[in-house]
Amino acid sequence: MSELLKLLLGAVFSVLATLFLALLKPLWRHKRHRNYILFSVFLLCIILTLYFSGFFAGWIASILLALLAIYIFVAYHAATRPIFLETSVLSNLAALVREGRYTEIDKRFPKRPFYIRSIPGRIEWNLLWARKLMVQEQPRLRDAYEMYSELLSFPLFEKEENKIRLNQVLALFLLGDTNKAKSIFERTKQKIDQDKYYEILYLQSLFDERAGEFEKARQSLLSAVGEHDNVKDMQLAKIYNNLGRMEGMLGNTTNTLHYYRKSAELALHLKEKFLVHIAYPNLIDTYLLNGDNKNAASFLDEYSNLIDKNNIDDLLRFHNYKLEYARQIKNKILLLDTLTQGRIEILPKIPAQEQLVFEIGELRIRWNTPYGWDEKLFWVRHSLPEYLKLEFPSRYFELKEVFNILRDLAKTNNLGPFADLFSQLSDFMRRSKKDIDQYVLELPDYCVDERCSWEKEKAFLRKVQKADEPPIDLIDFYEGMFEHLRNIKDIQLQHGNPLPAIEPDLNIADECMGVAQQIRDIAVINYLRKNMQKHLDNACRDLEKFRQHPTSNEYTVRIARYALFMGNKERARKYFDDFVRSKISIYHYAAWIQRYYKELDSEFLGCNT
Repeated sequence: MSELLKLLLGAVFSVLATLFLALLKPLWRHKRHRNYILFSVFLLCIILTLYFSGFFAGWIASILLALLAIYIFVAYHAATRPIFLETSVLSNLAALVREGRYTEIDKRFPKRPFYIRSIPGRIEWNLLWARKLMVQEQPRLRDAYEMYSELLSFPLFEKEENKIRLNQVLALFLLGDTNKAKSIFERTKQKIDQDKYYEILYLQSLFDERAGEFEKARQSLLSAVGEHDNVKDMQLAKIYNNLGRMEGMLGNTTNTLHYYRKSAELALHLKEKFLVHIAYPNLIDTYLLNGDNKNAASFLDEYSNLIDKNNIDDLLRFHNYKLEYARQIKNKILLLDTLTQGRIEILPKIPAQEQLVFEIGELRIRWNTPYGWDEKLFWVRHSLPEYLKLEFPSRYFELKEVFNILRDLAKTNNLGPFADLFSQLSDFMRRSKKDIDQYVLELPDYCVDERCSWEKEKAFLRKVQKADEPPIDLIDFYEGMFEHLRNIKDIQLQHGNPLPAIEPDLNIADECMGVAQQIRDIAVINYLRKNMQKHLDNACRDLEKFRQHPTSNEYTVRIARYALFMGNKERARKYFDDFVRSKISIYHYAAWIQRYYKELDSEFLGCNT
């Protein structure tokens, strides 16, 4: 009887083993499953061998097989999603990212916890961390892209790889390497499941917009809403926001407000602070643009009530927007009150290095107001040793802000007690070129916008050098400076960015105008005016495709001012009128753009400010 039972059990085990191997066969193709499959097969062989060799009874073999089945279930789970020990901390991190507590994340999770060991756990951790890097107030796009690239070296399922690829596309797009982003996008979009196709449409709209195809971008976004309207998630809120912006560019004010409100409502429903800080400012700015200050103030109050006073990142973002809001409505009292409130609520809660940056921001605002800038400048002079200890490039950018203020004072012989500080910072700026050259050499090629910004800084530093050591041949000097700016245009066009490629032409025109107003050398003036006309014509031609884009509003003011200087009043009036019709507040822009507007206003309207 025992022999018959053994034969019967053997037959059952053989059938189970055959079924087991048949079920495992489809999983064998992916290396995430292979290790535990091999180990499971090894254990199964050991159990059957020992059983048929008479080492233990059938009931023991049954228990061992049951334990093997449990192991297989757990191993399969661990290969496809984070294990139990990891889920708690990942859930915590996801909540912190959703609530916008980026400073708290940096303190609590300076590195990945040692117990997050499974591949799905590490993938989820890196995805959350990369998202945090992309959405924080000062995005670290380069770090996020590198994290996505690292993830691609993991053994990934196809859906995981496609998700990471699309995140990589967005990071590259924001870094300015549009062509590389589009190349990856074209290869990946064919693999995306139909139920996720709205993500493809969303990214396609970004590429359309960057190419100046605004109607195509709108249609892509409308299609994305149609594909995704039944699922209320963060992606839909982003689609609504971009659709609102696109409708605004195409002149449909009703739809602009409609989609911005839908984006804000969904961001609030999802409790996604990153989206709250995008949708509400866009909504408020649109009401201001329409002259509806009452609704703008109402939504500002609503926005204010969403701010968590215990979340420093929340406070900082709202503080910065409130300053912008105050500038737009020309409310100096609100602006200064916001500065004071920021010093009370924010300054004591941020690290010492961030406090130094905060102080420079306040100095810049007070200088432009102007109110109380001299006291702040005395404070900066006293704190100069601390600023010099900042890491590059923060050290450079913060001290450049101070240098620019001092340079303006020097032009009017009003340095007074700050003459020594100006001398120190002039020396610092001259020495900064070496730091910039080294930094740019180490910059990855895909950091296109950052590389171009440093090329612009090199041109700026040539002007600093000229002030200290006047060149013998001014034409050669300015040709060298303009070469930096022309390089920027070439780099942007190489990487598929026609709109940013317009700015270098405007910057050359600006430099020509500024210098021509200050010198008397006829040969140099003729050289400058010739270059100015050439680059102004280039900018006008290239801008035509982007006249509906928000960036063009600043450009139209600049073109109008340069045309006026060149004596072309017809062109100047045309572009100035375009800006006036846009109803954009000039106080949304830098002080020097405001000055150009006032000069144009004085020429054409008298008192339109």
